[in-house]
Amino acid sequence: MSNGSFVPHVAGFVVGLLFFSLASIWVGEPVIPSVSAVKAKVEYAPPEPIPVPEGPETGEQVYARVCAACHQADGQGLPPTFPPLAESDWVNADAETPIRIVLAGLSGPITVKGTQFNQMMPSQAVLDDEQIAKALTYVRSNFGNAAGEVSAEQVAAVREKLAGRSDPWTAEELSALRGPGETAAAPGQPSTAAGEGAAPEGPAEPARVVDPAVLAAAKQSFEGICVSCHGANGDGMGPAAAALNPKPASFRDPAFWQTRDRAHLIKVITKGGPAVGKSPLMAPFGGQFSAAQIEGLADYIMSFKP
Repeated sequence: MSNGSFVPHVAGFVVGLLFFSLASIWVGEPVIPSVSAVKAKVEYAPPEPIPVPEGPETGEQVYARVCAACHQADGQGLPPTFPPLAESDWVNADAETPIRIVLAGLSGPITVKGTQFNQMMPSQAVLDDEQIAKALTYVRSNFGNAAGEVSAEQVAAVREKLAGRSDPWTAEELSALRGPGETAAAPGQPSTAAGEGAAPEGPAEPARVVDPAVLAAAKQSFEGICVSCHGANGDGMGPAAAALNPKPASFRDPAFWQTRDRAHLIKVITKGGPAVGKSPLMAPFGGQFSAAQIEGLADYIMSFKP
């Protein structure tokens, strides 16, 4: 490079350096910041911590925190990956089966409501007995389920039996542990337990002898409130039914009674459809009728059963 060509390069460098210096003075900071300056400018937003409820958690809170991501807030799951808990016999037929699953987890194929699932469920034994009991009670009394309460003592008893178990359950193992009337479907096989196309669990409910006067009063209540949706003969074809979505239940449909009994009817009438995971169009009548009147109304509705 000759001296004549070198001078312009030096002059250009000096002019550039002078420009960046003046620009830095003008804006109050270097035009080309250092690495440390860039790091100082970056704002890191850590994830929001999961709020810890004050006081003991409710069953709904435990479910929302631990279970809802897979089984969903409405208990319907995410078929074909995560099975539903709504109206599932694995949840409803007995209390020990869901306790076992929560404590040790589940692996391998399992059939729920006619659909086969094969997704690993990890153990949730880190939850204490009270949390598990509350969560299972919430599940077994919502989403269309009407099973009994689960106590912390029941969970503790199962936990003691499972002491030392590290392997998750299989559907075959769980079915073998269930008693008569509690058998759920093995993979690929039809279910023989409550809530899966069979009669409710346990022995058939004995025929009730209802006072004719009670039924007569219940019939009047039904005709005054229920007929507009469910129809005078309980077929779900009342005058308002055409405008409703979902449609009212038909009490003359045998499928309706496969997963419902008198206790279910009493709960729905008292607390409304959402209390059992059903339509919000079914309003609660617990504030309008006495417990005796609601029981009579349930007995009257049972008279439509084919």
